[in-house]
Amino acid sequence: MLPQELLDAIIDTVASQKDGTTSLKNLSLVHREWAPRCRAHLFREVRLDRSSLYERGYSYPSSNSSRLQAFLELVKRAQFKSPASNVPTMAEGVRILGVENNFSPLIPQAIGYLPQLHTLLVRTDLRSEDEEVQDQLSGRVEESALRPQKPVKLKRLYIRQVRRWPRGTFNFVARCLQLQDWNLEVDDIDHPRPEGVGDTSSVKLRRLELHNASDVLGLLLHMPHTRPVFENLRHFTVTPFPDDTFEHPLSLLTSVRHSLEGFELNLGHIDKSALYQKIPEILDLSTFTSLTHLVLINYPRSADQPPFALPQGITSLLSSYQHATASPLQTLTLTISWNVWNLEADWDEDGSWERTKRLVVDQDSTRLPAFCNLLSFRVRVSVHQYSKKAIADQSDVALRRAKELFDLGREIEGGVTFNMFKM
Repeated sequence: MLPQELLDAIIDTVASQKDGTTSLKNLSLVHREWAPRCRAHLFREVRLDRSSLYERGYSYPSSNSSRLQAFLELVKRAQFKSPASNVPTMAEGVRILGVENNFSPLIPQAIGYLPQLHTLLVRTDLRSEDEEVQDQLSGRVEESALRPQKPVKLKRLYIRQVRRWPRGTFNFVARCLQLQDWNLEVDDIDHPRPEGVGDTSSVKLRRLELHNASDVLGLLLHMPHTRPVFENLRHFTVTPFPDDTFEHPLSLLTSVRHSLEGFELNLGHIDKSALYQKIPEILDLSTFTSLTHLVLINYPRSADQPPFALPQGITSLLSSYQHATASPLQTLTLTISWNVWNLEADWDEDGSWERTKRLVVDQDSTRLPAFCNLLSFRVRVSVHQYSKKAIADQSDVALRRAKELFDLGREIEGGVTFNMFKM
């Protein structure tokens, strides 16, 4: 028989093939020594999809159980093995768990039995036939049922397209002592002031992504036992929606000005004209001592600017760095929109491109002291083409004009590129 190292290498190669899952299932039945390596690949990512998550008829653990109940019972029983056995259980192989559900009380319980789990993805809308979630939201489930049995090693948590933020989620986060990345999209808060939330002082997020979840952020910042979660935040992404406010993201930005390394703001879902007056004030980032990467998407221009102008808010943001000794900023990426396309027009009619360029480099294209660390400045222009006529044959002319419009010299990579969208 081949050495175990060679067998593991062979199984790893099989797993990398396009149809490797079927082969791994067969290999796991050949010999008990082959099963652990096969199991590590087969159960590395487990997804319980929406279509069958709540269907009844499973005989395990009892008659007419749901698929989610069966999964919970399976990982419970998987932990019981002979103390002398070195063979990992199925539960020990799970690294990623994806659930099409609204944070059912059964999910935290199941996670308590997955010792190697590092990523949880929860994504769905509330289903009327999900009695467990309905009980949770109506308060009929005890708070203790929403907690995993012990601290978990979860590092990444994704909660997307969830209509309500159940109170048990606070307790769940309190148990994720190694949580680093949090991607959150929640429409409403179920309990404004949850009682008995566990101590979250050991949770230190490194990355936070908010999608239409400003109210939840405000609640987390307001409560003293959840506020410390954000003290060491390194990366922050905000995608506000029409009914969102900048109040709470701004409050968080202010509190992490010395730890934040990357910030991304996507304004693609809101009325930009209504928020234009607020944005320049919010994005005075010159005092952020660690901010190296900045991404601004769909940044608006003021109403009095011509259609090809660089948004005045960008110029205001960069001008705030003029009195800084040496900004740590290394990369700056902008995405702006043009609703018209005209190669004959003056793209810098108001001088906004030239003014912005001179805030970064001098006449000799040498970086100014405030931006001595800047390595990349990219502007991506999204052109909304209302005509069906293709303009691919104009790309060479457009890129040549773009280089003339915003050439930052050799010290800074980037410039202007175009993305065409047919309407």
